[in-house]
Parts: sequence; structure tokens; C-alpha cells
Amino acid sequence: MNKSDEAINDFKSGKWTGKAQSFVGNKQKMRSLLDSITGYLNKSALRPVFDKLRLMVSYLNDVYRGYYTDYSIKHYVIVIAAIIYVVSPMDAIPDLLPVVGLTDDATVIGAVFLSLKDELSRYSKWRNSLRHVNE
Repeated sequence: MNKSDEAINDFKSGKWTGKAQSFVGNKQKMRSLLDSITGYLNKSALRPVFDKLRLMVSYLNDVYRGYYTDYSIKHYVIVIAAIIYVVSPMDAIPDLLPVVGLTDDATVIGAVFLSLKDELSRYSKWRNSLRHVNE
């Protein structure tokens, strides 16, 4: 089993979603998480999943601020868990290792995005509809 497979298995086991549940309803923790992820958005190793990561961060931000209310709490927790995974220095491959350290992060983001494709697509349509209203 390679490190990316190990990362997905850890993620599926609930280790990260357990951590994420403590963020739900805790504005201070969510604000800190959203602030932390900003520094990761431009990491070159995450470039292949940049659009997915950016959409997931936007989703979290809009739910956190109360703008987006048509969401599944289960899916919200999974997205929080994915973002915690990315910003955590204690994931399967330490982020201190250039490029390689973010490979498992990109794998988790890609896997979570695929598993929540319907949820994130619905959110994206909602978000795009707001842009058209404001133009």
C-alpha cells in the first residue's frame, strides 16, 4: 500500500471526520481553519486539485457564514475533515517534504471531491446563480 492509499484509508476510517466534528458550530475553530487553508491554495503540488480545493473552501466559508443553507451536515463534516487533513502537519506524508509531502493531500482532496460531487455541484450552481443576480 502506498502513502496515498494509506491517506485515503485513514480518511475513510473516520480519524479525520472525528476531528472535524469538533469544528461544526465552533466559529473560532472554523475561522482558524479557513485562515490556515489560504496559505495552501497556491502550493504547486496542489495545482492539479486547485479548482476542487478552492470550491471546497468556498463551500465551507459560505456554510460557516450562514449564506449557504442547503447542505448535508455529513458532507459538510467530510469537507472540513479534508481541509483539516491538508493543513495538518501530521498526515500520511509530512508537508515539510517538498512536493511529495502534498501528494497525499491532493489525493484526499480529489477523492473527497469525487465522493461529494453531487453536493459540491449543487453548491456550485447556487453560487453561480448568485453571481448572475448580482451582475
